[in-house]
Order: sequence, then structure tokens, then C-alpha cells
Amino acid sequence: MHLRAWWLWSAGLLACAPAPAPKVVSPPAPTCGPVETIEDPVRIPFGMYSVPVDRFEDLSAAGMTMVGPYYGGAVDAAVLDAAHDRGLRVLYPVGFDGVQVDDDARARLEAQVHAVVDHPAIGGWYVLPEETRPWVDAEVEYLAWVRSTVHAADPLHRPLLSYQPNHRRRDELAAVSGSLDIVTRGLYANFVGATHTRAWVREGARSIAEATAETQTPWAVLEMFAQPDAEDLGWVEAWARHDVYASLVVGARGLLVFSGWPRAGFDAYAAYLGAYLQVADELNGTESLATPLLRGRPSDAIELERVTGPARVTAGGQEVDSVAWVVVREGGTAWAYVVNSAEVEVGVKLRARCPAQSVVGPTLEGDVLRLPALGVAVLRASSK
Repeated sequence: MHLRAWWLWSAGLLACAPAPAPKVVSPPAPTCGPVETIEDPVRIPFGMYSVPVDRFEDLSAAGMTMVGPYYGGAVDAAVLDAAHDRGLRVLYPVGFDGVQVDDDARARLEAQVHAVVDHPAIGGWYVLPEETRPWVDAEVEYLAWVRSTVHAADPLHRPLLSYQPNHRRRDELAAVSGSLDIVTRGLYANFVGATHTRAWVREGARSIAEATAETQTPWAVLEMFAQPDAEDLGWVEAWARHDVYASLVVGARGLLVFSGWPRAGFDAYAAYLGAYLQVADELNGTESLATPLLRGRPSDAIELERVTGPARVTAGGQEVDSVAWVVVREGGTAWAYVVNSAEVEVGVKLRARCPAQSVVGPTLEGDVLRLPALGVAVLRASSK
């Protein structure tokens, strides 16, 4: 073949040949550091009203931090001593059955404080009367007067709190709680008829958090006093766990349970107590799960999306999300707290740069978390 013809023929073959496939270079696999152990854990305030002294050891062992308030006048010194011996603080009642601000009332209020101010068990002052009304100026002014009088008598300026009822709105809470260090509201779902619309607790806790100023702390007051209907007894553990974690994911940073007193006819007392103690152990004991909530920073290291089950549920006559969560970073570890407020299973898909693992609740199925009715999960993953 002529040299020129051979060259043209070869060039034609080469031109028709497929181009070589580009070399595919995979991105490097992410390097994930270890999930870190929580160092120097801190505890969330967690306690019960009116707990008998013979229960103090159980509360302390589970990680609860306080008892009280107690009703009916001055708290016996033996109660204060027993609490101190077990590392528990006491919320001590001060004030009167009604609003009083005269000189005689000042002297009596100062005497209430002076009687116990030096006892190391005193953790805070619980102001009476409860349920002061934000639209009554004299009652709002009374709380300011109590604050001034108590702090003048207490060099440690221990925090003041009181109680507001279940129906208080966010704006009402803010208006009436300005002189208090801790903002509270009752979240008694069964008592108000929200037994099976449990997102009501979460939204109530949200209103407490939103009513709280930067210098204050929001506490949820949870339920333990009414005997459930027979067909609902199996829900008690789920109620207690849901109500605690649902309050925490929307901003509550303290927990009080009303009440620790074993009242007549309350046969579910032991079931409720055991459930709350188990949660206290998770938060303040074995797992120290309160620490990331209290000390962590918001994080996007774990992303979540509801993928199965109802998107919305009813709460107080409104439609709200069925699932709520919060993701925070503590050190080199990301933590996700997830709460299902529906009474059916809900699936949540996780996206995380590093593998996540369950600490509380169901095990992940691939990248999906299947939360049972009123289920709670806490997950962690390296964020490095």
C-alpha cells in the first residue's frame, strides 16, 4: 500500500475509535474521629414536689437533684437534713395564702427566709400563692416585692420560682414571671384532657421557653397525680418519657414532677415513679444525656427528615408536627434528641457524615429510625 494511502487509512481508523474513558477518581472517604466520652458532666435540675423522706435515696441514686416544694407551712428540719445527706436540694416555700405587702408581711417573709437561709439544702425559694394573675397589677407587683425582700435576706440570692396553671399563654407567662428567676407552667396532659394528644405537652413547654428571658430559666412541670383509666395503664412509662424529652427538645432546662406524694387511690404511683427515675438516670446518671443539651451548641452534623407516618398531629386544637428534634454538638460529638408525639409509628431518615448510633431508643435500620408510638431516641455521631 502506498505510504500516503496507509496513513490516511490509519488516521480514519483512529478517528472512528471511541475515546478512552476518563479515569474516575473517587473522593476520599470521610475520616471520622471517635465518639467522645462526655467529660465533666453537668446535671439538669430534676425533682418532685412533696416526696416522702423514705424516697430520697431512690431519687438521689437515679440522678434527681431536688425535692419540694412541700405545702402546709415550714418544712421540718429533718427533711432538710435528710435531703442534704443524699445530695438533694430543697425548693422551700415562702410567701402567703394571698397577696400581702405591708410591714407585718415583710417581717414574716424575712422570718421565713432567716429560719433556713443558712441550711445547705436550700436550693431555691418557691413563692406562694401560686397562679398569680398577670392582669392583676397588685399580684405582679407582689412578686417583685417578694423578690426584693427575699434577696435582701438571702446573701446567696438563690433563685425564685412559682407555679402557673396549664392554660397560661406565652404572653401571660412572660408578663407574670418577670420578677422570677425560673419560669414554669403546668403540663398536665391527662388532667386537661390531652391524654391522647400528647404534642400538647411539647407545645406547652415551647411556650414556657419562649416566655423566658435571657436571665431566666424555663422549667416544665409534669404530671404524676391522677390514676389513669384502666385501658391506659400501659401508656404510663411512654407518657413520662415522652413528656420529659418533648419538653427538653423545645427548650425546657429544668423539670419538676407534681407530685411525689403517694396519694390514696393513685395505684399507678409506682409505675410513674419508676418511669421518671429511669429518665432521670439517663439524663443525669448513667449516660449524662443532659450535658449536651445544657452545654452543647446547635449543629447540622446530623440531619433528620420524617419519611413515614403522620406528618401532623393535633395539640390544643391546632395541627402541629408529629415529630420534633434538636441536634447539638458537645466537643467532637453530635447528639440528636428525637421525639415522636404521634400514637403510631413514625419513620425518620438520618443523614450524617459519620455513622450514628443509638444511645436511647430503637436501633437504626440503615439510615432510618423507626420510632414507636410516643417513642424517644437519642443518637450520637462523631462530628470531626
